Amino acid sequence: LRNYANFLGLDPAAVLARYRRESEAPRQQKTRTEKQKPSKQFQLYTKRNLTIVSIITVGALALFYLGGQVNNLLTPPSLKLTAPIELTADYSGDIFVAGNSFKLQGIAAPRSIVRFNSDALEIDVDGSFSTSEIPLRSDELKVIITATNQLGKTSTISLVIRRGNTGVASADKMSILIEVQNEVTPLLIRTDGKIEFDDRAFPGDIITLDAEQRLQIESSAPQNILLKINGEDFSVTGINKSWELVEGEVVAN
Repeated sequence: LRNYANFLGLDPAAVLARYRRESEAPRQQKTRTEKQKPSKQFQLYTKRNLTIVSIITVGALALFYLGGQVNNLLTPPSLKLTAPIELTADYSGDIFVAGNSFKLQGIAAPRSIVRFNSDALEIDVDGSFSTSEIPLRSDELKVIITATNQLGKTSTISLVIRRGNTGVASADKMSILIEVQNEVTPLLIRTDGKIEFDDRAFPGDIITLDAEQRLQIESSAPQNILLKINGEDFSVTGINKSWELVEGEVVAN
């Protein structure tokens, strides 16, 4: 190029400088374009990683859901009587009703099979059920209500229904359910003067008891205690709290 410039009578240095400028410009443009455009390898790895993360996430959610469903099947289904008196599963005792007939209403875990004695009851989508009006032909009638899930796990409420004069249903004993939440809680429980539990209870612990007349709970952390008596919620508001059954009604002291 220098010889050619001399032959034409041009300045060799100017010709070389212009050549370099014109030849370097396309290279720089190509380099910038290559930097801006992601490589196929990088795109491939990004898509694959996103796919793997998506599969792991979906799999984890599916396992979590299936685990919950299996746990529900392995434990007895929920069962609660809402009328003529509120009672929870595992209650066994007498109740009194006014008049010559009664009707039972309640709620169980959805998709359970609910039976009144040996007769299957229709259950709504939300798990609610009811019996027809049942005549009380004698002074007492034995009733067993069950809820059974797909694996045959069963919850039961056993009642002896007696004719009373009060006009409202009432229980003749206290069916107690105590659940501890939040943290380890020191707990002392007495029923009818007898110590039933005196130890630390852990979150998730459930204690079920029966009392003829009186329940007493002592704890330095009463806010961690959930209490149900005959299916009704009661607040544990002090470090030493008691409840009594008075004419079929639970009264807090």
